[in-house]
Amino acid sequence: MQKDMENTQSFKNCIWLLGSHTLVTFNDNLAKYMLLGLCGALMSNAAFEQANVQIGILLVVPFILFAPLAGWLADRFPKKTVISSALLAQVGGLGVIAVGMHQEQLSIALAGFFLLAVQTIFFSPARFGIIKELVGSKQLGLAIGWTEMLGMSAVLVGGFAGGLAFQKASGTTGGNSWQAGLFVTGGVALLSLFSWVLFQPTRKTAARSSAPFQLRNLFGHFQELRETMQDRGLRLSLLGFAWFIGVAWLVILCLSLVAKAIATGDAVGKLTGIFNLYLGVGIIIGSIFTAYINRGRVELGTVAVGALGMAAALLLAGLFVPTKTTDSHTAFNTCLVLMGFSGAIFSVPLRGFMVDRAGEERRGRVLASSTLLSNLFGLAFIGLHFLLLQRGLKAPTQFLFMALPSLILTGYVLYLLPEA
Repeated sequence: MQKDMENTQSFKNCIWLLGSHTLVTFNDNLAKYMLLGLCGALMSNAAFEQANVQIGILLVVPFILFAPLAGWLADRFPKKTVISSALLAQVGGLGVIAVGMHQEQLSIALAGFFLLAVQTIFFSPARFGIIKELVGSKQLGLAIGWTEMLGMSAVLVGGFAGGLAFQKASGTTGGNSWQAGLFVTGGVALLSLFSWVLFQPTRKTAARSSAPFQLRNLFGHFQELRETMQDRGLRLSLLGFAWFIGVAWLVILCLSLVAKAIATGDAVGKLTGIFNLYLGVGIIIGSIFTAYINRGRVELGTVAVGALGMAAALLLAGLFVPTKTTDSHTAFNTCLVLMGFSGAIFSVPLRGFMVDRAGEERRGRVLASSTLLSNLFGLAFIGLHFLLLQRGLKAPTQFLFMALPSLILTGYVLYLLPEA
């Protein structure tokens, strides 16, 4: 009976969640690219490379520190309560960034950005965990597809909006980068309040676990992950998704460096955002395609095709990176579209599979484990990016460097994933 009721849930139940999820993700990335625009306007190329890596680390570390606690909260309390609290916390993080802009202290602004990342880690497992409770198994593949499409699109559109807003605000303030950043941060804070209001009509669901708080909820990171990885299907899907996140981090960091090399002043954030918009076009198309073929089920058949497409896109992107202001961006932008499409048809089914495979009581913890593993990969790829920079390998070479491992991954997926 419970299964029948679960399968008859309507996709419309998650509409308000999808809207709020999209807006809060948009806000996070608008703030990130506003900070990149600020750094691009104030720093040399070498200093920008360092700041770019620092921002990446600040985004990843909270997920590693707080993943198990976030998973426990998502299981122990009603997910609507957890999500609402996380949405309000975003406003606090933006307030700290505003203080940094007013004081003209980048360290304070980065501390606020760290708080935004902390807010995101508590938002993420509750957001994905509540989806099945709202729509049931039959609509899960479709809902996950829309969630990934809207989320990734918000990441990329938010990035473009952040760079553009900073450039426009800089012009309005007569080139005062700090005042421009303060103006943009205030606008994002208002959007954050609206995202909380937008979420409130979402139906409240019951807590799925009564497990009390334990110290492992603070320190049991790898124990939770080890337990999750004992399931072969979950292990393969978590590793595949984590690889995707790691490659995505390297690509995003490289795009910022490409923009810094060919743009000047306050245009760096905007150009980075434009590159990410092309990625977003591919992600939108790939996510819609995946959501369509996942109607009524989670289909893993596109994963290998996506892995092969990512390898091809990385290779071509390395060959067609613009290195001068006068270079055409057409071929490079086309590679980014292919990269986004391939990444979507690779990652969306893996996310849907792990959500469906996890049991009711442990879904939050499984998703938190996925977040932890993905961000460990992300941190490793940020470190790899920095190491390659220290070795003199700039963005074009790094794209080429990642093509071969991605091709090897295709064979791994073809061989192992069907056994899941």
